[in-house]
Amino acid sequence: MTHLSDQYSGPSKMLPRTPGATHRLHYRGEDGRTIEVEPTTYRPLGVDDLVATKVQKATALLPLHFEAERALVDGQLVEGRFACHAPIAFHQSLMVYALVDGGWLPPPMVMPPRLLVDRNVVSALASLRRPDAWPDAASFDWWMDLFGDVQVNPLLCALEGGHRSSPSYDEFVQEFEQASAAISRDLPHAKLLRFAEPHFRAAYDFVMGLHRHSRPATAFLLQVAPILAPGVSTKDLRAVEEQLLTLARQHGLATTSLSVVAALSCLYESNAATSLQVGRDLLKPAQLRSEADSYNVLADLHAVEIALQSRRLAPGEAWHLCTRDRGLAGLWCGLQLGQVRETGATPEFVAKPTRALFPRLTEWGVARLSRRLLSG
Repeated sequence: MTHLSDQYSGPSKMLPRTPGATHRLHYRGEDGRTIEVEPTTYRPLGVDDLVATKVQKATALLPLHFEAERALVDGQLVEGRFACHAPIAFHQSLMVYALVDGGWLPPPMVMPPRLLVDRNVVSALASLRRPDAWPDAASFDWWMDLFGDVQVNPLLCALEGGHRSSPSYDEFVQEFEQASAAISRDLPHAKLLRFAEPHFRAAYDFVMGLHRHSRPATAFLLQVAPILAPGVSTKDLRAVEEQLLTLARQHGLATTSLSVVAALSCLYESNAATSLQVGRDLLKPAQLRSEADSYNVLADLHAVEIALQSRRLAPGEAWHLCTRDRGLAGLWCGLQLGQVRETGATPEFVAKPTRALFPRLTEWGVARLSRRLLSG
């Protein structure tokens, strides 16, 4: 396989269309030679790259690895399969993430382009029309302009709703339709998932099942929030870990549940600039005071569960969670989520916790904590 590496400049229209490709990349080397490819697959990015988007913003150099089936080299078509490595700094800060098996990618680079957008993406789209848009609106707008012929599923907007509580069936349908209308207006080339009445009923029943089973997590989060809000000193870490796991068991909550993992991530966070505060970004414990507050937190965690279920039910046509929430992306990458293992009637989601979730622990400490979570 041929290996290509240089700097991004922009696409042309001379390369024949590759089935399955969604965009083109054009490279110009220091010697003036040009190479144009249509990527067919990308290697996922990881936690370190998420940190780079946080610290370096638009100057972040992302190490993209991808494959292409043909290339245009100095204007000449070259057939074959190419493995490419292209460190790329984009024109604007990365403001939105798509969660894929093994990590994340900028949404325009997801293949096949099937995006399960959450409410903060749709809300940000709508806010672009206001004159008082937030400071990073230009960056978000730039990235959304790269969305081409993508398939978009607004189910998560209906799941979260606009009232910070479980929606009625009518509210569920209304939120789905309103999100669909906003996406159609602001992403005119997107292909929206459409629901008929039976699909709405089935989706609503599934969502309500998630809400019913989230009561123990709600009680747990409200109890641990004041413990985690001020941060925990090093000498008290193990004692507070024991306290959190005891509370989880008292509420009948599995120690491997995402809410428990997020709480432990908040406990073992680091204030270093080179670290993500995954648990704190997700839970916002200083603001977590009511069931309405916990509803929003659990909606984010349910979004991860829905994305995983999508991989089990339709492995070749999975929906990829698309979010502006860097903490949610950090949780996905820190657990190395995405793969589903079938073990009889019950599927298991393969998770391999890393130090990215618990930066105050050593590798040995992460292994110890993982064994403890799995043992219940």
